[in-house]
Amino acid sequence: MKNLSCCLERIEATLLAINSADDERNPPETGITERAIKRVKNGRLYLIPASEETRGHGTTGNAKHYSGELRELLQTAPNRAMSTQAGNRPRPMPPGPQRTSTSSIKAMPGTQSKEPRVQPGALAPDRNSSALKFRV
Repeated sequence: MKNLSCCLERIEATLLAINSADDERNPPETGITERAIKRVKNGRLYLIPASEETRGHGTTGNAKHYSGELRELLQTAPNRAMSTQAGNRPRPMPPGPQRTSTSSIKAMPGTQSKEPRVQPGALAPDRNSSALKFRV
């Protein structure tokens, strides 16, 4: 695993680091995360207080413990455009497949479902457009 702690000062994005006070894998008592987050220009640490509802390292898997902090971050973080400096140019997204409306999908014979079903392998590109059509 690569150690990127040497690059923390280069982070410009608003950053919210979240940990639990009862995290057994990354115990806050070591101070590692606290020292590291101080090196991030727009970073801060939210430490979820230990309680009957927290579950150590697994606590961060339940957003109810930090949803308020995350909401605040999203409301206050600056909305910055991507940098277009050399080396950081945004890459255009490749065109993805587009589906035609579901009205062109017919139900398989013998099904009573209101949801249309498509037979396996029935998705094929339409030669006349970039959209995908269904063969029935």
